Amino acid sequence: DGSFEAMMKDRSRMRKEKEEHSLAQVTIQLTAAERALTTETQRRIQSTHAIQKSCTQKIQEMEHNFERILNERSLRMEERLVSVQQKVEELTTRFEEEKEAVPKDMESR
Repeated sequence: DGSFEAMMKDRSRMRKEKEEHSLAQVTIQLTAAERALTTETQRRIQSTHAIQKSCTQKIQEMEHNFERILNERSLRMEERLVSVQQKVEELTTRFEEEKEAVPKDMESR
């Protein structure tokens, strides 16, 4: 019977069209997912670069601050050292003066 074959061909054609439509829908969804993935990847790369830049800047600020503190402390330490050296020199001078003066005082007594 020709109507049976025509019906089978028609169903086959409809099934094929339905499968092609489903495949087209999957392709569209896959393309959209790939675009979204590309966009998200770029966003994350930019975010990573921004974080890296921020961290580098913070580290540089901390290094600068550390160097400043170290320099300030070094200057204070040098000032103390100069002061101690002056006191030692003054004491040495007084010791030398008294070393000569004490025996003279003892002789005069």
